[in-house]
Amino acid sequence: MLCLVSGALVALRDTTAVWRAGAATALGVVALHVLGGSLRYDPLAGAVGGALAGAGVAVVLCAAVGAVLAGLALRNRREPSA
Repeated sequence: MLCLVSGALVALRDTTAVWRAGAATALGVVALHVLGGSLRYDPLAGAVGGALAGAGVAVVLCAAVGAVLAGLALRNRREPSA
């Protein structure tokens, strides 16, 4: 859900700050799931319908890809010349 909100913000306001917030959100999701895995805590346990097998892996992979893409967008971003 957090990544969807970040994606909507990028669609509405294509600024460097929004891209950074999206990358930070994605990295936070990855960190939450990695930390949860090491502490035997499932962040998706309270999800509607229960956590599906492999859902955590899908979340982490999608968030990691989102963080990499946001980083690439920030690195290759050209600021408008005034």
